[in-house]
Amino acid sequence: VMAFCGGILFGFSNTFTEHLVRDVKSTGGSHKIAFLEYLSMVGIIATTVCILQVILLEREKVQLFRLSIHAKDTCSHDKVVALWMFFSVCCFVGYVGTARFLQISEAVFYNLSLLTGDFFCVGFQIFQEHLTPLPLLYPSLVLIIGGT
Repeated sequence: VMAFCGGILFGFSNTFTEHLVRDVKSTGGSHKIAFLEYLSMVGIIATTVCILQVILLEREKVQLFRLSIHAKDTCSHDKVVALWMFFSVCCFVGYVGTARFLQISEAVFYNLSLLTGDFFCVGFQIFQEHLTPLPLLYPSLVLIIGGT
């Protein structure tokens, strides 16, 4: 049920993003400025939500993580910073790429393109890892192919 709700909200999010980056003009009347305003607001709101989530829900885990950096069997501080920076750059590229893609294409095509990646995951799981997927996967792939 949660995955179903998440999928619906992801679709709404991409449709709304498409509307914001393609159809809405900024106060200056430029689509480029609207694109930058969208990315700025996503960054500000996402940062605020993440900070609140860490403070309210994950404070103890962050403290344990900070203490475990100095242990010998974990990553060094430099490696943790490098991994965090790499993750941040990947998120930045993902958000900018998504917004740019939605300026020139449609949210439906974007969502179907992402879901098509599931075929490659299933193929890898079956042929490389020799694992059998769950039976619920097959009806979901039929829905993806059907475009619903």
